[in-house]
Amino acid sequence: MLDGICLECLWNRERERCAAHPDYGENVRKIMESRGERDTAPYLVSLFDQAYAPYGQARNYDREKKMYNDFVLDRAGDIRTRIRKAPDPLFASLMYARCGNYIDFATLDQVDTEDFLRLLDTHEVRKEDRAVYGHFREACGRAKSILLITDNTGEIVLDRLMAEEIHRAFPKAELQVMTRGGSVQNDATKEDAVYVGMDRVARILSSGSALAGTVPERLSPEAAGCLCSADVILSKGQGNYETLIVEDLHVFHLFLCKCRFFTEHFHVPKLTGMMVEQTGAGREWTGSAEKREG
Repeated sequence: MLDGICLECLWNRERERCAAHPDYGENVRKIMESRGERDTAPYLVSLFDQAYAPYGQARNYDREKKMYNDFVLDRAGDIRTRIRKAPDPLFASLMYARCGNYIDFATLDQVDTEDFLRLLDTHEVRKEDRAVYGHFREACGRAKSILLITDNTGEIVLDRLMAEEIHRAFPKAELQVMTRGGSVQNDATKEDAVYVGMDRVARILSSGSALAGTVPERLSPEAAGCLCSADVILSKGQGNYETLIVEDLHVFHLFLCKCRFFTEHFHVPKLTGMMVEQTGAGREWTGSAEKREG
């Protein structure tokens, strides 16, 4: 998934730290030059943070994480009511949860509460979303186990509402929720999931990896086993998409296109919501008219 756009963005985001620590800048260059074909932006960022450890800590987002968890929790009751009144509550819950992917301090230059609320009120649903959703619902109807891979804090409150609807629609399926295995950017950890009440809806497990994505080789044995055995995988966010799309897995992805690579890859405006079905390594089906792969 790495191309010139991603590499330029990665370098620009490290520019300030590189200027302050020339040795670190040289390490960043070496990491980028020695990258493998399957390496992704979230994976390289994790290597950057490891290389930066002797010079200081990565930026702490604890204040922003709690602020947005509380901000969305305060509105959860109203949003739940909107979901339950919708013609298809499950579909509505997915679309609201997708809007939550806006709360991303690592990708967006600015996260604004008014923009977020506007997105919740005016989010568009594409006909392609409904087509992929149809496949998702069919898959869940056959599933014994469903795995939700979360992304950001704040967003995870809406993920909890979505998890409620998944459980209501498919009560016989075991629902598990995977969070980040450590503090990374403003991503949600197991502690955040418990804070917003996800443990009342699903079994929570940590990925075992402080990486802003899902790389099977970096997961704990428990998390890797869950990923491989789940009948349905629902993945939130760009980082999870970038790291999972190279794997030979069947995954449903929910995210907003927040950076230039994604807007150009999918030919959509910034902040367009996507629901994509990954049918195998590097193969995706967006619900458009072309023949579905798989």
